[in-house]
Amino acid sequence: MGYLNDWTVALKITGSSKVGLTKEEIGLDTSLKLENIDLAKRSGPKNDNDVIKFLNQQIFRASSKSANIISSNEDMSILLNEEEIETAKASFYSKKAIELRRKDDSIKTIEEAVSKAKAKYKTIPERYYREQMKDTQGLLIIYLFDSKYAFNELGIIKPEHESLKEKFQNYVLENEIDTSIPLVGYAIEFPPIENDPGGVYMQGDYDINEDEEIEEDIEAFEGIDDSKEL
Repeated sequence: MGYLNDWTVALKITGSSKVGLTKEEIGLDTSLKLENIDLAKRSGPKNDNDVIKFLNQQIFRASSKSANIISSNEDMSILLNEEEIETAKASFYSKKAIELRRKDDSIKTIEEAVSKAKAKYKTIPERYYREQMKDTQGLLIIYLFDSKYAFNELGIIKPEHESLKEKFQNYVLENEIDTSIPLVGYAIEFPPIENDPGGVYMQGDYDINEDEEIEEDIEAFEGIDDSKEL
């Protein structure tokens, strides 16, 4: 049928952790015009169940906002041309404009509603970009996360989490873990497919609203502050 037979593999090379790695360390072509590849931040677990899974079962389960692998929803637009990107944005703002008019009778025209939507919502959910992809296309984006944050060496803000920092420090020492080596995350994106052939799918229960705008408050991300980087 030709579905998903044209795949692109991309590496995210910007992030908020500016220590970064060289292209030689990652194994990229040295002729590429790149300097350091900056790492993204995802904080380590803080609730008891996730800490136990991490330390006893070696399962890294980022929680809350850190459960989202994608640093910026615009990452999902890299396969689109300018016209497709604008179509994605228009689709989102049209939907939000309809919602605003439904909630506010003082908004008389769709143009006014769209203007208010653009002022209120700054981030386009990734699915609007994904819906513009061709049904032959698939996208795999590789993210590199700074292990110092994942292992709670850095990023601890609240005083009640200081004991966690010490616990993870001991774990790193006992297991001789090199936290200069990043964790690797994969985000796989594919478009809606007409006449979907169906199948069995598994969904992680992260309580993420895909239409919800990314929060502007960096601390709310529990370690994610790559939201405005491409």
